[in-house]
Amino acid sequence: MKDFKTILTLTGLIIFIFSIERFYTEALSYNPSKELKIKEREKENPLSTKRGTSATDQVEARLRPLNSLFGIEKVKKTSPQVSPPPPANPPAVTPPPPETPPQLVLKGIILEPDGRLRAFIEINGKKIVSLRKGEGIENLTVTDIKERSVSLRWKDQIVELSIEQKRR
Repeated sequence: MKDFKTILTLTGLIIFIFSIERFYTEALSYNPSKELKIKEREKENPLSTKRGTSATDQVEARLRPLNSLFGIEKVKKTSPQVSPPPPANPPAVTPPPPETPPQLVLKGIILEPDGRLRAFIEINGKKIVSLRKGEGIENLTVTDIKERSVSLRWKDQIVELSIEQKRR
């Protein structure tokens, strides 16, 4: 009977050790962002090497899973829109009422590892976009990001967003 208990105890101990080792290799040391980076890099350029990645690319690769989790779209930099000069003799028509900018809510500002600030802005209560200074979407362009506020240009207007609540 004593030998049976010893064998059962040793068997349980061996199974426990193997399960701990498997847990470590498959759960604790697993790095999904590394696999995502490799797959995305192969899709973009199958002949690329790991040495060619910049710090910005590495940060964006780390943020991709979070961005997709929260529905944040990647936004490309846009150049300022240049409108043609107005005609010399404008027609005598009453101007339309000024348009109102979309409903914007500043959700947060983060400091990236490369030292630049990134703002998360909700547009019309539907989507959240991630923007840096100089980037834009639709008719909005980020002109400045500070610790607690963001300045945007919408058409010819400047829109200020702040994290702090307005006091009445």
